Amino acid sequence: MPYLTLASTIDSSRRALASRVTLALEFEGEVTPASTSTSMLWLHAVEADGGPDEVVLSYASDGTLYMGNLDLTSSANLATVGWTAVALATTVTDTWHVFQRGEHWVSAYGSGTQEVSVARVDATGFRLVREAVIATDASFLGNDHFLAASPGGAVLGVVDPAGPRIVAYKLDSDLNVVSSTPVTAVSPMTNMSSGRRVELSFGSWGQGGWDASAQARWLLVGPDSAPLVEDGVEPRENVLVGAFVDRDWLPVQPLFEALGRRYTITGQLLCMPTAIAFENDHVLVTYVRGPLGTFLCGDRGTIARALFDRTGAQEGSEEVLVADVGCRPHTVRVGDRLVTTWDEQGGGFQPLTGHARVERISLG
Repeated sequence: MPYLTLASTIDSSRRALASRVTLALEFEGEVTPASTSTSMLWLHAVEADGGPDEVVLSYASDGTLYMGNLDLTSSANLATVGWTAVALATTVTDTWHVFQRGEHWVSAYGSGTQEVSVARVDATGFRLVREAVIATDASFLGNDHFLAASPGGAVLGVVDPAGPRIVAYKLDSDLNVVSSTPVTAVSPMTNMSSGRRVELSFGSWGQGGWDASAQARWLLVGPDSAPLVEDGVEPRENVLVGAFVDRDWLPVQPLFEALGRRYTITGQLLCMPTAIAFENDHVLVTYVRGPLGTFLCGDRGTIARALFDRTGAQEGSEEVLVADVGCRPHTVRVGDRLVTTWDEQGGGFQPLTGHARVERISLG
């Protein structure tokens, strides 16, 4: 497949990803961090109790987790997020963040360990409700993990580089491990190095379309670990793979079926994807890419996105959101808005800054 091109521009603030999904830009800008932060890493946005005009942001800086409310009605609010430091037992590095049953659930990798801390945080004052440290298999890398909402609790997924595979730890509401299940729904995934992380994206997929309340299935998207040697270059995650899985993490339907179950861009490494499933049976995948052989996930790269129908056929062209300096994007749907967050690095690898993009969704 050749390099993909920018999506056509409808006007200066509106882009159509094919005719089925149109995203109208409301604002985009840099998020002002807490005064004690030196960098903003793993910036997440999730739903909030305040309704469709608000999200809760979280990020890691200097081993600490910060959370705060963002009003989506004005770009000026990016500078006035009221941050609260959440006191976790773990020195925070890589994190995941979901909102469910009136609480924030956060997972955090403890640097240098195979353990992942999972915490429930109060939605009003961001006070710690409960925290548990989940001990994974000794061969696992705790930084390569994800957290997903699940009926009765949550699911902590950890990538096993020795497999390679994913193991899903089902947690109850008290953060006890109920069971662990190897996930074999898609091709093996790995980050290929202890210094890089595989991101996996989740959305519930009900029968015939999006059903956020049922949460009967999840959509999993990640880089394939299948080796590719190009001009003597070592193996890299050069393609994205995905699948819809049921509550037991068994495959229901592969993603990218029409593309041979692989999404690839010639000469590019693809990593850190995040996906949103819309009720018109379309999936928007946002990812980071860079030149194969010189780009490592975690470096500055290009953040781009592409739209697929349920069979995996791509509709329209790739759209570039951030050229060359972006990393770790996350997307969340809040009502009829799409919120994308990422961290960005200037020249000379300056401290990371957090950025947010808010768009209005129209479905055809």
